[in-house]
Amino acid sequence: MLKNFIYTAALILTFFTTPAMAQGQGQIIGVVDVQKILQVSSAGKNIHDQLEAKRNSYQKEISGKEDSLRKLEKSILDQKASLSKEDFEAKSKEFQRDVLSTQKVVLNNKRSLEAGFARALGKLRDEVRATIEVVAKERGFNMVISQENVIIAQPSSDITDTVITALDKRVSKIDIDWSVPKN
Repeated sequence: MLKNFIYTAALILTFFTTPAMAQGQGQIIGVVDVQKILQVSSAGKNIHDQLEAKRNSYQKEISGKEDSLRKLEKSILDQKASLSKEDFEAKSKEFQRDVLSTQKVVLNNKRSLEAGFARALGKLRDEVRATIEVVAKERGFNMVISQENVIIAQPSSDITDTVITALDKRVSKIDIDWSVPKN
């Protein structure tokens, strides 16, 4: 009788604990801080550096155009008394065309920055995803979720730094296409 009780108890324990252990082993979840990866990785820093350089280049170009427009406007206003009404209106219209042209350049530059950054960030996100897949397989994770969706996690489940290291080996630079998308 005692032997049957022990056998039954062992069977019950096996029945109730095996699924729990299997489920615990089958649901290995990793956590990554995607924003940190995008900011800290070599490719992420490179994209930021390219964006800043292009922004500064565009700003320098626009500042030069704005200075020219201010000088042109001052010249036209200084000549107003000596010009005929028709000549003054013609110069004013030409000035307005130059202003509109500069505004178009500013708009195109803005579009170029936004489109180039979006394309580069998309490429980087694809590389991050592929790198996360590799690291997850190496670590035996069958699911990886973003840090922003996690309330509590064991530090050992965070693979962010490992992903950054692997990503840096995989890609350190993403060239940005600054072309303006056609409407």
